[in-house]
Amino acid sequence: MTEPTSPPPLPTHTVVVPDDVQMVTLLGPRDEMLRTIERAFPRLVVHARGNELSLTGPRADIQVVETLIDELLEIIATGQPLNRD
Repeated sequence: MTEPTSPPPLPTHTVVVPDDVQMVTLLGPRDEMLRTIERAFPRLVVHARGNELSLTGPRADIQVVETLIDELLEIIATGQPLNRD
């Protein structure tokens, strides 16, 4: 009899936020923006530490959230504030 194999580990990707961007500017007060992302992508585990976001989950979700973070950083660079809407 063969041993059951465990599923392959989910991919993990780390997004490094530029040092000149404060994480509170990106994630919002009380991490509101982070919570919004987590609700929108329930299969994704997101951890914030320092200026890095670690994304673990389906590759397609990681790619979408990485693009979203890039777009949010572009908005921040223009001086516009972010909100959950």
